[in-house]
Amino acid sequence: MSEILRDDHGLMNLIKAMHYIYLSKNGAAFQTFTDWLFDRMDRRPNHWADRFVMTDTFQNIFGSLPGVDAERTSVRMLSQPVSDNTTSTFKALTRIQIDYAISQPLQNITREASPVSCQQPFTLLLQIYRVKYLLRGLVSSSQHRLRTVPPDLGQAILLRHRLTWFIEVIHQHVSDMAARTFRELESSLTSAHDVDAMVTASALFREHIASRLLLSEKMRFVHDTLLSILQLSEDLARVCPSMTKDAGVGRSTGAVSEGDGHSSSLIPSSPLSKSTGTTHEDTEETNDGSVGGAAHQEEPQKASGLLKHFDRELALLVAALRGMGRAGGDTAYSNLSEALDWRSKVANDS
Repeated sequence: MSEILRDDHGLMNLIKAMHYIYLSKNGAAFQTFTDWLFDRMDRRPNHWADRFVMTDTFQNIFGSLPGVDAERTSVRMLSQPVSDNTTSTFKALTRIQIDYAISQPLQNITREASPVSCQQPFTLLLQIYRVKYLLRGLVSSSQHRLRTVPPDLGQAILLRHRLTWFIEVIHQHVSDMAARTFRELESSLTSAHDVDAMVTASALFREHIASRLLLSEKMRFVHDTLLSILQLSEDLARVCPSMTKDAGVGRSTGAVSEGDGHSSSLIPSSPLSKSTGTTHEDTEETNDGSVGGAAHQEEPQKASGLLKHFDRELALLVAALRGMGRAGGDTAYSNLSEALDWRSKVANDS
């Protein structure tokens, strides 16, 4: 039976598709989609969430990748609660849900009709790519003639530098852990001699993909602190609008432009977006996308305040990761804490 599932029902192709679609195995394809998405969000803040347009674009980009069946892929949007009036794009990204229809025989292995366990990792990657997109749109005075020079331009440039370094470290960690977890899953499924072994491998995958990417419930503080730091890229774009290249903040030359005018951006008017509660559509739940804990009780109005917030949150994140590593967790936690701590010391000493 295990051989039939692998060879006749496309189990290994499903695993490949999950890696490409949800965990950015092909970074070029993932960035093509996110550049298109973010450009649309910034230029059409009230009309970007068209699931039909998003599904068509997603299928066109990912449909040609190995193992991916475009017809099984669809995009839907979770509804936004009436009480939630936040304009944070990081919160908005939690509404995007990717469905990939799993055939009935393979559902006996995955225990899912669609890879729900990969949705949070996908959302985290969207948020990571959003940070990179925003930072690409922020330039220093040496790169661009600023219309107005912010009073703390030096602090803004330093924060941009630190955020750029930080997001590269986090992105590398997520990519490495995703690749490692998928390799283990493929190996276990290939060597499995019966269905029970396959079910066990699938369950272990779901556990590892959440814990290694800092998304499990017991790591909620770590995840919230991470999102608090990611949110600073949007806050920086708001605090220093004169550093943006043009109206489409973060738009790169490779992005697909809607070319539909100059509507206002989704960049929030308040420096640190606060949001609580969980988004629901019928009985479904998603990550609430809140962007910070106690540190967000303060609202720094300048780049210097944002820089202090970054340093404070980074220290909390490093301490939490180090504690998890010492408590007998995956050595990846200790490795990540060391990378972030070493870099932060160098940055603070400079």
